[in-house]
Amino acid sequence: MSETPAPKGRCPECGGRLAEPVTGDVHCYVACGDCGEKFDLKDGRITLG
Repeated sequence: MSETPAPKGRCPECGGRLAEPVTGDVHCYVACGDCGEKFDLKDGRITLG
């Protein structure tokens, strides 16, 4: 069974607001402003917009 993407701009873990994407040395990611969890931009659960 596939995981459902979070609503646009929302953390799939806690539902908090995602920050702007950050480009790191290795890859790009986005972090949740509430729980601090980081997600790779290739994570299928992430929907920015």
